[in-house]
Amino acid sequence: MKEKKMNKRKMIPILILLIILVVVIAGSYAWLTFAIESDNKNTLRAGTLSLILDDSATEGISIENAIPTSEEKGITQEGYTFKLKNNGSIPTDYKITLENYGSETEDERIPDSSIRYELIKDGINQTQEKTGTINFIPGDYIATFDQEKHQFTNVAKSNGDNVSGLSDALNSKLNETITTGTATFEDAVTVFKNYIGAPTGYEITAPENSGILESRQIDQGTINKNVVHNYTLKVWIDESADSEIMGKVFSAKLKIEAEQSTTKICKRAKVLHEEECSQNNPSEYCSGAGYTTAGEKGTTTISYGNLGTSGTLSSGDAFDCDVNGDGVYDAATERFYYASDYYNPETKEYENDTAVLIYYNGVSNGEPNNSLGFAYDSSGENWHGPRTAIEQLPTTSKWTTKLKKSTRQILTQNNMSVTGGGTLPTKFKYSNYAARLLATKELEKACNITVEEYTGSAQKGPINTNCEYMLENTRYSNPNLIPYIWLETPYASSPTGAWMLNVSYYDLSQGTVDTTATMVRPVIEVAKSKISY
Repeated sequence: MKEKKMNKRKMIPILILLIILVVVIAGSYAWLTFAIESDNKNTLRAGTLSLILDDSATEGISIENAIPTSEEKGITQEGYTFKLKNNGSIPTDYKITLENYGSETEDERIPDSSIRYELIKDGINQTQEKTGTINFIPGDYIATFDQEKHQFTNVAKSNGDNVSGLSDALNSKLNETITTGTATFEDAVTVFKNYIGAPTGYEITAPENSGILESRQIDQGTINKNVVHNYTLKVWIDESADSEIMGKVFSAKLKIEAEQSTTKICKRAKVLHEEECSQNNPSEYCSGAGYTTAGEKGTTTISYGNLGTSGTLSSGDAFDCDVNGDGVYDAATERFYYASDYYNPETKEYENDTAVLIYYNGVSNGEPNNSLGFAYDSSGENWHGPRTAIEQLPTTSKWTTKLKKSTRQILTQNNMSVTGGGTLPTKFKYSNYAARLLATKELEKACNITVEEYTGSAQKGPINTNCEYMLENTRYSNPNLIPYIWLETPYASSPTGAWMLNVSYYDLSQGTVDTTATMVRPVIEVAKSKISY
């Protein structure tokens, strides 16, 4: 007889709450119905995990004779309310999704692109766009207003010229104008028009309050013990839906998946890090990469990494990793990016059970720092490994992560064990360190490049295209920060050089190992079973 060991399982089976959303189009009319077929309270419990999805506070919604509806009207409906509570003893990762319900074929269903929804969680709109823009015509000005921060975050001229201090001046005027509450996008439009001098025309891209159902996942996160999240969900047919949806059906059910968060070191980020490009060189740095209002990107805002696709790891996927072991996945200071699978320098093969993730910042004495550079090896000799650089890495007393091996074979970019100066160590010691430097073989995998093709001179490579996330917190965006990042790998034909990322030309170059103008950026090795992706 097989023994049941539910308390040892890390993944918890799906809990399906039979709350059914049905939209049927017949002729020119549609019916939108929430049908509740449960006892209004569903509990998922296993070991120390206990989640309750409770809809007992509502009778559900039934809207008949509905037609494609504008957002303005859609968000005024009453909405369907439910709550999620963690009655367990530990924090729990969860995902709430809408799953297909019913026997309709794909051709019989209304496409998700024709369904619009709004989700309010604990009083905060989860589907509201973060920013809106104001483009004044024939004036040159383009402004971005952030609805979360309630302030202007970028003001520029459409020709790319910098408008120094204008964002601060406009935010000051907003504070003078709005004496109670917080500034809205409409307030921003009024203040900007008055400040600039009321040009004859302007275009507004206002932030939307709702979202198209492009992803069936409507919420995810970590819920701590004894915490309750309250939700209101509103669903309607988008006003842009055409006659192709007539006679089709949209039906869905709520589903929750849960996982004990303490079993994972890293989980997917929910919001990407951003920086403003303050460089103005037309051929280098972020400005040369097109981050100007008149450039290829059309914006000065750089977003680093990807939110990723569930079940798949791709270069640049952003993760928050609880490296200090306090149970909090700090998006500000514990941000990492998946680079590649672990490369074993002894077998010279990639190992697909372990991920290598690179930190969002440089470090000094194990703490985030983007303004200090350090030598690779202060002796000036490159055949000893990064002896000086590793002194800045987080130790195992600061971070809980561990390397697969505390000693490593140091290799050149072409997998040789000697440089122009001498033989490389076969057991370079990372003892007591929770992280190491990125190897060129891992960089090759992450950025889809061949390091051997680089000669050490600036080549303006594809680093910013495929691995822009590695350039966060450097001179790439800010002229006051560090321009280089050390790699673990020494330069094969040189007695004094090691490989480094050159952020000015977004490529690789050779750095003299005793130079102190180069950043130390940690990477951690994490078993994929310890990553929630």
